[in-house]
Amino acid sequence: MRATLVVPHPPYNPSWIGRTERFNADLLALVGEGRIEKVDPIDPNATAAALVRIFGDGHRRGEHAKIVCPLGTKPQTLGIYSYMRDCTDPPAVVYASPLRHNHEFYSHGVGKTWVLKQASDP
Repeated sequence: MRATLVVPHPPYNPSWIGRTERFNADLLALVGEGRIEKVDPIDPNATAAALVRIFGDGHRRGEHAKIVCPLGTKPQTLGIYSYMRDCTDPPAVVYASPLRHNHEFYSHGVGKTWVLKQASDP
């Protein structure tokens, strides 16, 4: 069994540098530094490219089960969808649900709006 963690970098908000690492220190220690991918949290194409590095192109049946558990930003989730849309052997998607929300960091209302430019289909 192998796990790879995808950590947002650079952080969406500059004041959040190191926050993901602090909040997930136990998980990061368990998985190890060598199994961490850093991906821009507002670039779906970077997320899709990270999944190609982690799982391969998705066109060959793998020897192992592949599972993605999205915990990141909405653009990262779009990148996961983009990767899976093109796979003939896509990973399973497992969604985690929090026991409670940290209201200090929980989003409320509408924040910044981003225009996300996706790579064109060939």
